[in-house]
Amino acid sequence: MKKLLPFFLLLSFVYLVAYAQQGFDWLLKPQFDHAGDFYDGLAGVSKGHKYGFIDKIGKVVIKPEFDGLRAFSEGLAAVEKTGIWGFVDKSGTLVIDHKFELSLMGSHRFSEGLLAVPNAGHLYGYINTTGKMVIAAQFEHANDFHQGLASVQKDHKWGVINKTGKWVIKPQYEEIGNFYEGLAKVRLNGKMGYIDITGKVIVPLEYQSADDFGEGMAAVKKDNKGYFIDKNNQMVFKMPLPTHPFKEGMAVIKYKDEYGFISKIGKIVIVPQYSDASSFSEGLARVCIDGKYGFINKEGNYIIRAIFEDAGSFYDGVCAVKQGGKWGYIKNPLGKTAP
Repeated sequence: MKKLLPFFLLLSFVYLVAYAQQGFDWLLKPQFDHAGDFYDGLAGVSKGHKYGFIDKIGKVVIKPEFDGLRAFSEGLAAVEKTGIWGFVDKSGTLVIDHKFELSLMGSHRFSEGLLAVPNAGHLYGYINTTGKMVIAAQFEHANDFHQGLASVQKDHKWGVINKTGKWVIKPQYEEIGNFYEGLAKVRLNGKMGYIDITGKVIVPLEYQSADDFGEGMAAVKKDNKGYFIDKNNQMVFKMPLPTHPFKEGMAVIKYKDEYGFISKIGKIVIVPQYSDASSFSEGLARVCIDGKYGFINKEGNYIIRAIFEDAGSFYDGVCAVKQGGKWGYIKNPLGKTAP
């Protein structure tokens, strides 16, 4: 029996190594200096100091000639040359000339056919997918369109416009978020609540803080006590810990400096233990432990062990990961639309 013990230990070691190696399949092995998510079938990558786009077989679709870029949305992607931004289509044709000074932050992606861009005076208006300014530059800040509406700031007050630029909710708030599930969080006189797309107050402005709705619930805080409410302003369950909105039935929570997950009944399903964690996407959540990133399922089991230096989240069946100082792409082992 004693002679068999080393054999079983060796077998267990081989199994663990195999698990670490075979928990995923490479779509494209690490080779890029930077790598973005796949949207509309293309991903922005860089080798050296120039950026371009590849498809899911690794073919260069748009050659790396840009100083920066953003992901595709609605058939267009923002691309930068010497600090000035324009937009290309999926063939690489420049559809909108390089003429916009966009910030280094932000997605710069079209939403519902429109995108907020600044003029020389740093006021924002909206262009359409041909580059035509269809809502005049007049706003101090402007958010993306969701459900046909966008929150904008004018004269230091926030309101909501429709896609013709008309006020649906006149400027009156200190803050307005984007509309999610038909409601947007608002702040007035330091208190927060929620309005619907007509401007009607659905959840009274009585909270110290309020997050966006996700899967029918939102995290709020009142009298220094945190909990989740539904759209009728009824408490669903208490939650004293910081959280993210629900996604795929789970929400990230934070306890001290560690992250875990709760279910929609407020039960801690995965005990806080990670130094970083993202919401579930395509059945998997990115987590970090001991400085390495991997992916767990909703039971907290590793589907892909924590072996990466960095990682994104799964979109369209694929995820960007960093290993050996370079970025590549892995397929979703759960079979979520990966090629």
